[in-house]
Parts: sequence; C-alpha cells; structure tokens
Amino acid sequence: MTSLKNSSNELDEIINSFSFLIDEYGFNIIDLKQQNNYKGKYLVIYLNNNSKIQLEICADSNFFDCTIRRIVDNEPSKYSDEDNCIGFNSLAILESDNQYDDYDYYVGGRLGLAGVLSNTVKLFKRHKTFFTSDIWLDVGRVKDLLNEAFLKKHYFRPSENKDTPTFFSMLKKEVSLLLTKKGFSLTLDSEELPFYDNDGMTKKIIYKNEKWTIKLSARDWRDLYFLYYLEINGKIIFEINLTEVHNENLAVEIVLNKLINWMKKNGY
Repeated sequence: MTSLKNSSNELDEIINSFSFLIDEYGFNIIDLKQQNNYKGKYLVIYLNNNSKIQLEICADSNFFDCTIRRIVDNEPSKYSDEDNCIGFNSLAILESDNQYDDYDYYVGGRLGLAGVLSNTVKLFKRHKTFFTSDIWLDVGRVKDLLNEAFLKKHYFRPSENKDTPTFFSMLKKEVSLLLTKKGFSLTLDSEELPFYDNDGMTKKIIYKNEKWTIKLSARDWRDLYFLYYLEINGKIIFEINLTEVHNENLAVEIVLNKLINWMKKNGY
C-alpha cells in the first residue's frame, strides 16, 4: 500500500469516517494515492475479498466521490463496464426511486466535507447486505430510473442497455472506424477513466496523428451534458445540442458529417 508522506486532517477524516468498512464490513485499505489529476486530493482504495467489491473514495474539502467496482475474474471491472462499475449515488437512486437530494452528497453545497461524509456513511450502512455479500445492485433498475428522468426532461438517455446504445457510444464507434482508417490513434477515452479523474468527468474521446488532435466531448458532466462539441487542435468547429435534435441517430449522423467534411477539406 502506498503511504503518503504528509498526512492531513482531511485524509484522517475520510479514513476515520469509513473505519466501519474495515471493522464491520470486512474491507481492507489496499492503496492510498495523491495525484494532481484527481478532482479530490486524496484517493483511498478499499477491497473486500469476500463480497468481491472495490471502493475508490476520492475526496477533499472541495470534492467527494466513491466509485464501486465489482471484482470479476480476480480483477476490478473496467470503468466503462456500467453493469459492474457504478457510482455510490446508485444506492441513493435505487432506494429513493431517484428522488434523493443531490446536495446531500455534494461537498460544494451546504454541508461541506463533514456533512457529505456523514450522509455517505449512513447510506452505506443502510446497504450493508450489498457491501458484505455477493448480491449485486439492480443496475438495470438504476438505469431505468435515470433514463426515465432524462428522457422526460432532455429527450435522450444517459445510460444504455444492449438494445438501446447512447448517442456517445454510437458516435464513438463511428468516429473510431473513420479515424483509425486514416491513421489516427486513440489517446484518451473518458469512459475508461474513473469519474474522479479530471479527464473522466465529461464524456470525451481524443484521437491524434502527427499533425492533428481531434476531440469530441460533452461540455459538462452536470449542467451541460447535453451539449457536445467537435474540436480540432484546440479550436471548436462545431457544437450540437441533443435537446434540440431529439433523435440520437440523427445527432450522430450530423456530427459525423461535420467531421468527414473537415477531413475532406484537409486532404483526408
């Protein structure tokens, strides 16, 4: 386990708040990290070998997140595996039918780190069976609740199932086919990063060759997640509002055509 050179009150507060995970739930701390590319200053990783769950708690006085990864074939599930890698708020979504208050778990709101830690501890204690057994969360129900809310408000789905891929997954597939044939290499895929990583906050992909950097990204993960833009070498050349298109297949076609036209103009 990595040891941090300088401990802090924040780190101590995080570890002390979740001591019950070790004392009562059978988890162990397997790593401590401190990296500049994290939204929170500290990352504490817990593992339960019995329930096959890994918890990654990233937090400081300005940020809190916990990613829950199911251990499959002795490895933590990929961050892109929506069935086996979930955010801690999935527990709140499920128990409340998606009627919970976001600010109960938002450090930047009225509660600060102490209040969010307290609420998260209570949430985890209400779901002891999930953390201490091999009974996994009903991820399908969580997705349904999210999709119902987003469809009602914004006309597109934030998460997908096998039959209904999302705008971003469809776009990523088409762009990958196009750019790899033209000699571009994928250098970043946000869906393979944790939410607490700065590059994992918004959905984005970046492709590069020796001359061009092509980026497709959402504007923001919380407030402007329905706005996507196409950026070439740091310059935004197109933006699409999914709430105005109302058709994900058409939205993919529009963005892809913009990229194809740009490539033709630049000799690809």
